[in-house]
Amino acid sequence: MTATRLFGFFAALAAIGLLALSLGFFGGDRSREAFDLASPSRPETRTSGFAGPPSAPPERRASGGEDLTLLAGDTLEISADALPAGRPVALNLDLAEPSANGDPLAGRIFSEGRVPLDLSAAILGDERRTARVEIDADWLSPGRYVIEVRTTERTHFPLRRYALEVR
Repeated sequence: MTATRLFGFFAALAAIGLLALSLGFFGGDRSREAFDLASPSRPETRTSGFAGPPSAPPERRASGGEDLTLLAGDTLEISADALPAGRPVALNLDLAEPSANGDPLAGRIFSEGRVPLDLSAAILGDERRTARVEIDADWLSPGRYVIEVRTTERTHFPLRRYALEVR
């Protein structure tokens, strides 16, 4: 009979432990925090791994003669006719966090089927929240590009990527 009582004691103890966990007795419901892998740096990013598939990034079109600003997660479309002949295309990259210093940021631009082109992004302004890259307009042809910049953010993977499409 003692084995039966011992078994009943442990079964009751397990049931009480499960009930306490389900009611959040040990510090609240942490299950959502544990799976919230995408800690957002901007309000428009997803806030939870359970939010469903990400929506397509918004697309913007740029015409010639204006300052071109790219936001991380955004796609900027440029007409090939609007590319300046004989001079570089200047792009302002919006940084999520201010750069730790005024040193230029190392970067690259990628396109399918082409060797990546190394870039240097100059930090602009006193707030250091914008980096400016210049890309030779002759190097750009119709297609999709990803501009990648190594930032000074204190994360395990301090890269920002920006999408550019030349049509």
